[in-house]
Amino acid sequence: MMLSETSKPKGRATPEGAQPRRSKRPRATAAERRARIQVLWAKAQAAARSARLLSEAGDPDGAINRAYYATFGAARAALATVRFAQASSKQHGTIYRRFDNLFVQERGLDPALGRALFQRLSSARAAADYGRSQLSTEAAQRALGEAERFLVAVEPFLKKAKA
Repeated sequence: MMLSETSKPKGRATPEGAQPRRSKRPRATAAERRARIQVLWAKAQAAARSARLLSEAGDPDGAINRAYYATFGAARAALATVRFAQASSKQHGTIYRRFDNLFVQERGLDPALGRALFQRLSSARAAADYGRSQLSTEAAQRALGEAERFLVAVEPFLKKAKA
C-alpha cells in the first residue's frame, strides 16, 4: 500500500519544530489540585475506618479488602502531591511502583512501607475477595495494622503539600 503525499500515517512523531498537542482541558489550579488530593486522602481514611469496623464486626474478608483500599488511596493521595497525573492508572501495580520509586527510593520513606507491603496486602485482598474460605481474624488485624501504619507514614507528605 502506497501513501499519497497528502496522507499522514497514524502514530508518527510530530515534525521537527512543531508544537506537541496539548490537552483541551485547562490545567487545574493549585486550589483544585489540593481539593482533589483531599478527596483521595478522605477516601483512604474512610476505607481505614471501614476496615476497623468490619474487623470489629467479625468480617475479616471485608476488613482486609478495605485495608487494602485504604493503602491504595493513601498512595494515590501521596502521588498526587508530586504530580496529579501520577495518581492515576488503570493498574494498581503501577500506582504502587510509582509510590515505591518516588517515596521509598527518592524521599527515604521506610522500605517496609513499599513494595513488600503492597504485595502482602494485594495477596491478602485477592484471597479475601476470591478465596474459597474466609480469612482469619488475625490476618485481618495484620492487614489493618499495616494499613494504619502506612497512613500515618504518608500523612506528613500530605501536610507538606498543603503548606
